[in-house]
Amino acid sequence: MDSVNIVRLIAEGYRQTPAKELGKLDEQRLLEYVTTMLRHAFVVVADQNGRILGTLGVMPVRLPWCPTVVQTETWFAVTEAYRTRRVPEQLLDAVEQMLEQTGQPALLGTQMLTPEWANDAISKRQGYLTSRQTFVRLSAPVRQARKVGT
Repeated sequence: MDSVNIVRLIAEGYRQTPAKELGKLDEQRLLEYVTTMLRHAFVVVADQNGRILGTLGVMPVRLPWCPTVVQTETWFAVTEAYRTRRVPEQLLDAVEQMLEQTGQPALLGTQMLTPEWANDAISKRQGYLTSRQTFVRLSAPVRQARKVGT
């Protein structure tokens, strides 16, 4: 059941980012992805009385250009009502604790689905360097449709 609720949170976030213009979210594929990540990634969940308020997942990736294994964000989703109630910070605290214990670096805020509120929460923390922004370029048909207002 947690995976279904995580999918709902990620889907909500998807609809609030420019990434939504890339195409319709396939919730079945997302569910398969979440289920896989729950087995292979480090995932934390904030809940209140069994209701998931937020979740953050990271997984190890070996960058192709260097031997370093880094934890990369798989998703960062928080129910809108709890984004200003320290839930993002609590999720980041849990991931940072794991990173400290394992001595691994991390790349956070790298997903095109990472919403502005998540980038804001990460940027306020110590120990992070800012690399860049993510830019979404839409396909030609979508760009053309947006120009004419449809």
